[in-house]
Amino acid sequence: MTAPRHAEIVRFLGDGDHNFRLALGELRELQDKTGVGPLVLYRRLLQGEWRVDDMRETIRIGLVGGGADAPSAFKLVARYVDDVPLLANVMLAAEIINAALSRPEGEPADEDDDDDDQKKTMTTMEPDASGSPPSTALAG
Repeated sequence: MTAPRHAEIVRFLGDGDHNFRLALGELRELQDKTGVGPLVLYRRLLQGEWRVDDMRETIRIGLVGGGADAPSAFKLVARYVDDVPLLANVMLAAEIINAALSRPEGEPADEDDDDDDQKKTMTTMEPDASGSPPSTALAG
């Protein structure tokens, strides 16, 4: 049995580096807030079809998942997301979701992946040169 994937990233937001993480509970909350699943939300962000709360809630919930208390996350979002041009934080939101959906760089694949047809390993979901999301999220 392998340890669960952590999916935490550290990125700059406003006043410094912050931890962001969307574990299962945070993904469910984000899904409830945006009305779509994480892959659809990721694609909307990359394709420029996002809504304000797609970006905003991804960052806020990611901060809480990364260890910030809810009031601090709200303050950071109010100051460094709500009060800046909207496009400034779209890619941050996409990176937070990407970390939840993908195997982070340097994290080894499970040794059993090749032997178990039921397991599929997510590859890092980078847009191609056109900025379009990948056509498939599963490798195997």
